[in-house]
Amino acid sequence: MKQILNSSTILAFLLILMSGCGDNPQKKGPQETAEAFLTALQDDEYDLAKTFCTKGSRKNLSMFETFSGMGANPFGGAFSITREVLDGDYAKVYYTADDDEKEKFVRLRKDGNTWEVMASKADMSKSSDDDNGKSNKSFNFGSSDKNSLSDQEKLENKWQELRSGKSAQEIGEAFLDAIMFSDNDEAKKYASHSSQTALSMQSLGSKSSLSDYKTIRMEEKGKYAKLIYKEKGEDEEKVLKLGKDGNGNWQVLMSKDDNN
Repeated sequence: MKQILNSSTILAFLLILMSGCGDNPQKKGPQETAEAFLTALQDDEYDLAKTFCTKGSRKNLSMFETFSGMGANPFGGAFSITREVLDGDYAKVYYTADDDEKEKFVRLRKDGNTWEVMASKADMSKSSDDDNGKSNKSFNFGSSDKNSLSDQEKLENKWQELRSGKSAQEIGEAFLDAIMFSDNDEAKKYASHSSQTALSMQSLGSKSSLSDYKTIRMEEKGKYAKLIYKEKGEDEEKVLKLGKDGNGNWQVLMSKDDNN
């Protein structure tokens, strides 16, 4: 009887632990993580906010904490999450604040099963001008205002427009054409953010292993697709994976271990 009681107690304890894990916003998704992070900042709970960040971002957040002590306020009012854009293991969660109608966003990345906020020093030290032309420190991870986008973000917006409305086969073949000519910069236009990183890790000076190819067939299922192709003179079929981004446009999905 004692053994049964002990087993029941252990089971109850495990259920409590499991329930606690289920409340972890970082395991629920990027939107929940961003909301928990912004809420902590709104309440000046910087130590709590740091728990939702990458290791490097925690140091940057300490800098903003100093600004807060000088009178800067992350929002000056409530905030509302407006949308979420997923790109593989990366995401942007957009929000607006009561004191500023401009849409801003929080960058996140997935590490294992948890989402983490990414914040650079530039994000923490952006300033804005008030109606009197005076500059004041304000919390601004990233503005969706096109005039304030970074060069890389402007580039990615351009690439999204390039991919817009094109079929999975068109995107896949444009990507392979670029790889065939060892033009990684061109290939990045048709790839997801994480795939662009994988391409950057490849040697740009090396000769492409893809001399020529022929598309055999396309396989599509929901938000994902496969372009099946054969290289010239080869019998083996190869696969190029694609997926839809947050805007419904096709993009190539690859990892650093993929060799095309």
